[in-house]
Amino acid sequence: MNLVNYLLVFQSTWKQPHGI
Repeated sequence: MNLVNYLLVFQSTWKQPHGI
C-alpha cells in the first residue's frame, strides 16, 4: 500500500461517503 493511494482513497471516501 502506498501513501499516495491511501490519501486518494481517503479523500474519495471523505468527499463521497460511499464505502469501499
